[in-house]
Amino acid sequence: MKGKLTKWVVILIGMGVAIAAVAWSTQQSGQGSQSRVPMGVTTGYHLPSFTLTNLATQQAVTVSGQSGKPMLINFWASWCPPCQEETPDLVAAYKQYGKKVEFIGVDLTVQDSLSNVKNFVQQYGVPYTVLLDQNGSTAQQFQVVGIPTSLFVDSAGQIIDRYTGAVPPQVLHMDLQKISG
Repeated sequence: MKGKLTKWVVILIGMGVAIAAVAWSTQQSGQGSQSRVPMGVTTGYHLPSFTLTNLATQQAVTVSGQSGKPMLINFWASWCPPCQEETPDLVAAYKQYGKKVEFIGVDLTVQDSLSNVKNFVQQYGVPYTVLLDQNGSTAQQFQVVGIPTSLFVDSAGQIIDRYTGAVPPQVLHMDLQKISG
């Protein structure tokens, strides 16, 4: 009797697992047939759009994964020692890759002063676009928990790599080569 009961329990569990697998598979295939691209702020996801003020022009600029050009987005602040350490490498990389890759610096102005940002850009000779996250909403959207934070985005808008902390020069060049094709 005990053997028959064990046999039925095993059969019922097996059927439950099979039904769950079929239901999960059906749900996944339904999602796969949609044309929507998953949005996110980490590797493997499509870059969500954001709009910030351009430091140089004081105009609103929208950054989107739809631009068709690879991007390096770097979140930073003027008072941040690792940001100060990394910026000369970013400036040098821009000189090499700036025609193929769009470089965007996002200053966490909510934690910085506009005059310090301008002085930083002038001191380091930052040649690329600098945007101002004046209320911290973009840093929050991108879940920036430490700076600098860098995102490498390919021409299709997919985030290929993400780093928190200064990116070593050899890694910076490797990822820029990867996204610039």
